[in-house]
Amino acid sequence: MAITREDILHIADLARLELDEDEIMSMQNDLSSILEYMAMLDDLDLEGVEPTFNILGQSQPLRDDEPEESMELNRALENAPKSDGTFFVVPRVV
Repeated sequence: MAITREDILHIADLARLELDEDEIMSMQNDLSSILEYMAMLDDLDLEGVEPTFNILGQSQPLRDDEPEESMELNRALENAPKSDGTFFVVPRVV
């Protein structure tokens, strides 16, 4: 699949990039090569191949989710840079 100049200009506009003529040509060639290479995957016979997310076949052991006592308020706030005695005080974002 070939990438057109218009595709590159559209992508550059979306990414807020300013490309000169040499960069446009370079990007066009590079992206076309990448897509051609990825198109080779369409030729693979994947019949009966299970989708995987971990090639090592290992699973992530998880601990049991059991309720515990909450931390005391004073202990939770003792290392806070700023608090009002009940809550953490952080800079206003809005």
